Formats: sequence, structure tokens, C-alpha cells
Amino acid sequence: MEILILSLNHKKCPVGAREKLDVPDAALATFYARLPFTEKAALLTCNRREIIVKTSDFRSAAKKLRAFLCDSFGYTQAELERYSHLYHGRRALRHLFEVAAGLRSAVIGENQILGQVKDAYLRAKELGAVGKYLDRVFQRALFVGKLVRSRTAISRGGASTAKEAVKMAQEKAGLKGRTVLVIGAGRINSLTARYLVKHSPSKVWVLNRTFEKASRLAAELGLEAAPFEELEPLLGKADVVFSATSAKSYIVGAGSAALAGRKRPLLIMDLATPRDFHPGLASPGVRILNIDDVRTRIRKNMSRLRAEMRAARDLVEEELRDPRYAAASSRTAFRRREPANP
Repeated sequence: MEILILSLNHKKCPVGAREKLDVPDAALATFYARLPFTEKAALLTCNRREIIVKTSDFRSAAKKLRAFLCDSFGYTQAELERYSHLYHGRRALRHLFEVAAGLRSAVIGENQILGQVKDAYLRAKELGAVGKYLDRVFQRALFVGKLVRSRTAISRGGASTAKEAVKMAQEKAGLKGRTVLVIGAGRINSLTARYLVKHSPSKVWVLNRTFEKASRLAAELGLEAAPFEELEPLLGKADVVFSATSAKSYIVGAGSAALAGRKRPLLIMDLATPRDFHPGLASPGVRILNIDDVRTRIRKNMSRLRAEMRAARDLVEEELRDPRYAAASSRTAFRRREPANP
């Protein structure tokens, strides 16, 4: 037995293709029931869409996965050939360990991904999709992710998607004295709001479909919460928008009255996957930047992290040199082993 990972990630797959593979938490049970493998898990973040399965036949499993994505999510075989990457065996283990360690993130060393890997694993386990094999694999991945962060400086002082999005907005539109609209009160925008208030905007509204959640974030930071129904009127008043919801489709479509023919400049930082704003809304008065634009900026500032990345990869390789990984079907495979010098 070995693992197979099909990855649609930020390095090879644009946001427009990644957002096709969207599975809300409420639909995960159905998703796993339809996925034709005995053990499986899905890691679904803004920057990556990955399906991890246990298999004894790599080629057959790869065909099944691609057929499943075509039938269930509207991909074409050509898209999957162009945008997806397949990992199996030790290469798949290395990939998962490096993902957990933050080595494959758009923001190298970011801490958020370790929690996302853990959440994906525990949710799949809760739904009965993870058995003994993947259970051990994920435990080792989480162990390696923590080890890398404790023994290297890869995650110290690094950029984050939220921080870089705020920096971009500051550079391109300015935030001091501006009216800002924050749409969504999840993890990304909670961080975004904390960074942007340091730039002294004149007013910040927080909108979320659950008003109570928007109210909690607004109260914590001294901002103002507004009902989601006020979205269109507030778009007409805003100078800068940060949006990161979990909506399955555009929350602002091409026919938005508030943005049609707008002359006063508006910058929209669309950090959601799938995207929140229809790209056709862009105009001389409306500029839209998405998660891939932020990623491109981050990659330009990676040189200082290269030494820490080498040290982190050495730790991953040290883990993979353990003889247990040569016989992954063994009952003792992936048994917990703590480092001598934590």
C-alpha cells in the first residue's frame, strides 16, 4: 500500500481552475462517500486543492481520481493534464510532509497551513474516511511540520497572505483616511483586519453572512459591523475592499449596480477561492487583485528564507530515511518516534 496525492496548487494551477474543486464542509460527507477509495482525505485551501488516497495501484488510482474530478466538478482531462500534479509513494510522503512544514506554501513557512492539514485530517477521520494507514501518515506529517518549526526559523517573521494583501493595498490605493470594507470574518480576514487598522483608515465596516461573527470581530478591533444585506450600498461608499468568504459562487456578480460605471477609484483585494467578485467588474474605476496576485508578490521576497528552507528540507529527508518508509504496508509503519533533541 502507498499514498497517492493529486494536487491542484498555486504553483501550477491558476485560481480559476482551483476554485472548481469547491466542497463546503456540509458537503464533505457526500464527497467522501462518492470518492471511490477506502481511505481518503481532502486538503482544500485558497492556494491548494489536494486529494490524498490510499492505493495499491498507482496508475489505476490516478485514472479514478481524474475521472471523479471530471464527472463531479466539471474538469476536462486537458485541464487536469495541464494543471494537476500527481505524487505517489515516497514522493507523496515528501510532498505532504513539506506541505505541513510550510515549504510548499505561497508564503514559505506560514503557520496557517499546519492547522489546515490538521483540520482536514481530523474532519476526514470524523467522517470515517481515514483508516489506520492514512491516520499514521497524517500523524507523521503533523509531527514533521511541528519539528521543522521548532528547529528552524522558517516561520519567524515571514509574510502572510493577509499581511501582504494589506501591504499591496497600502501601496496601490493608500489606507490612511480611507473607507474600507472587509467582507467575511473568517481566518484570513480576521488577520487582514488586524493589519489594516495599523494604517489608520477613517472607517472600516465588517460584513459577514452571520452578523454575530462580524460583530465579534468588529467589537474586538473597534470597527463597525454591518448586515450582509448592506453589501451593495457599502460598496458604493468604499475606497478599498478586502473579501475572503467561503461562498460557492460570486457574491458580487457582473451586474453590480454599485460598481457599474464607477468613476471614483476602488481597489478590491479578492482573497477568496472561489473568487468573490466577478472578474468582469474590473474597469478604469475598479481594480481587482486576487490571491494569485498576492502570491506573485510574496515569491519575489523569498531569497532570505533559502537557508532556512534547506535546513527544513534536511529534516524532512531525515524523516524519510527511516527504514519504516521502505515498507509502508507494515503494521509498524509510521509508529510514533520522537526526536532525540526536540
